[in-house]
Amino acid sequence: MQWLRRRVRIAAGLCPEPPRTPLNARIFGRSLLNSCSIEKVYFESRPGFLVTGNLFRPLHARGRRPAILSAHGHWAHGRLEHTGLSAIQGRCEMMARLGFVVFSYDMIGYNDSCQLDHRDDVRAGPAVRRWTLKEQRRSSLYGIGTFGLQLWNSIRATDFIAGLPDVDAGRIGCTGASGGGTQTYYLALMDERIRAAAPVCMMSSHYQGGCSCEEAPLLHLGDLTTVEVVAALAPRPVLLPSVTGDWTNQNPTYDVPAVKRIYALYGAADRVASVHLDAPHNYNKDVREHVYAWLLKWLAGEWDIGARIKEGPLTVPDPQQSRVFPSGCPPAGFKRGKELLSKLAVEERAAFARPPRTLAALRRLRAVWGDIYRDVLGVEPVEEPVSIGSPQPKGGGAGFTAVGRGIGRYGRGEMTPALWIVPSGADSRSPAALVVCGSGKNALFRRGQAGLMLRRLLNSGVRVLAIDMLGKGETASLLENEAVDRRDRIFHAFNPSLTALRVQEILTCLAALRQHDDAARPQLIGLGLGAATALLARPMAGDLAGTLADLDGCDPEDEPFWLGEAYHPCIRRVGDVYDALALAPVSQFTLVGAGEGLTRWARAIHRLQGKQSQLRLYPQGKQRAALRDFLLKYAKS
Repeated sequence: MQWLRRRVRIAAGLCPEPPRTPLNARIFGRSLLNSCSIEKVYFESRPGFLVTGNLFRPLHARGRRPAILSAHGHWAHGRLEHTGLSAIQGRCEMMARLGFVVFSYDMIGYNDSCQLDHRDDVRAGPAVRRWTLKEQRRSSLYGIGTFGLQLWNSIRATDFIAGLPDVDAGRIGCTGASGGGTQTYYLALMDERIRAAAPVCMMSSHYQGGCSCEEAPLLHLGDLTTVEVVAALAPRPVLLPSVTGDWTNQNPTYDVPAVKRIYALYGAADRVASVHLDAPHNYNKDVREHVYAWLLKWLAGEWDIGARIKEGPLTVPDPQQSRVFPSGCPPAGFKRGKELLSKLAVEERAAFARPPRTLAALRRLRAVWGDIYRDVLGVEPVEEPVSIGSPQPKGGGAGFTAVGRGIGRYGRGEMTPALWIVPSGADSRSPAALVVCGSGKNALFRRGQAGLMLRRLLNSGVRVLAIDMLGKGETASLLENEAVDRRDRIFHAFNPSLTALRVQEILTCLAALRQHDDAARPQLIGLGLGAATALLARPMAGDLAGTLADLDGCDPEDEPFWLGEAYHPCIRRVGDVYDALALAPVSQFTLVGAGEGLTRWARAIHRLQGKQSQLRLYPQGKQRAALRDFLLKYAKS
């Protein structure tokens, strides 16, 4: 369960959590329905970002009451939907009539949540511009997306309702259908104050949701399904309504029994219930009547109530009773759209805005961000056996031989094309270097002959393993359709980024040098995009004799760099190459072509550890001098 929760936190951009700042809640506009009151609510889940909705309260109840959080899902009218398929306001009124305090709140971009749009085909109001795929991709660099924002809204909604004077904070439940079902089980997973849950028409082992608010980047990389999410709620009670007409059609046969098997391990199989109806995707009257009874049983202690409660006529509030911001605009002073996203991005990257000033501050940064950095990249230090395939002689040139290799971990379906280049007279005691060129291993040659870098390495007695990162050189044809990740909003929920795959290749190839070539302390050399990727790999790369990173015109300090080929979700939030420099074991390090910010950061990291002598910095255009000094100082050590 802890792994599962951490995976969700990582994908939501909630690891570490934002501070729980004051909600600054406003409750106003009270009016009466049949047997309950309805009030308008807004509060700040984080400074400047609003959660909006309605609070339904029973009129004549005494003492502290059980409470329900109502999440609405992707219905056309959001929380104001009132059709045969989903009478959301009506069910809230009915639950208040049964004695619950109910908070019905907006998903992002629906109704009164008008600071950001939800997705292209949903509009919050006339003044809200669409959150484009480009904006979504940019925001995801900082761990910002509808999934994480909504999950945090739900957690803070739990804070809000638990703090009401008429609510028993030990008896809070949550329910919703479709996307509201998604919110229900992820909230219950992340917040154990949710004591009972009824996610309707959503849980499935073969379909995880079709919106980026349900499928955050990185979420399913460990083959996580929503069946596992629901099972992880054990032993808290859960009701799982399903229907024949959507992706929950296999719940009775496969999914619910799987959840019950996990609950049985806790002696709590009786706390899983289901109802399966011959109906389309919905939260209709039949479903609602089962949910009412389930919530009353587990939150109000009405154990003999039966399987369902008959729903009486529902009272639908007038829009004026419900809308928090009828104009479709938030109060003055609250940012929206690009301005809000930029503000959130600055907040998410705050830990890396300036270098640490003390060794204690550096240690705190490592303690907080070290494991998060590795989890976000999703790569593994390679301790298992690595294959180098059958050697393929490639001839050579003056003073060296070259052999082709295909490097990968056994059983992983990996194959990184590599060239093992050995100077004449070298043996197993000679230094070895992994060279990662941004355009591929052929960049080391000119007109079939060794280029300047390769000549200098070989003349210094260095054995060279040059590779083609995925999508370069021999593997370029594999990524002819790579642009799919830029068109598909949920691509990276299920698929690793190109950057993550390339970082893993570097780690695997370093392991190959150690295992097959007696290079216990290899060197790591990167050029251009290969340099930035190598820097990302350094914290997991083990003991290195030295690193030369020549950025060669790449600018990892610049956001557009990460929006291009180097894209990886959350990478800016966890500090990208800044954090990599802070986390990497200290060894000889040469950095060429870095900007002012990265240069200042590298100096601070080495100075705080008393390792200034191991850092060498060169401006763009001084590659030859950097390589010469690197080889003079390190190659024969």
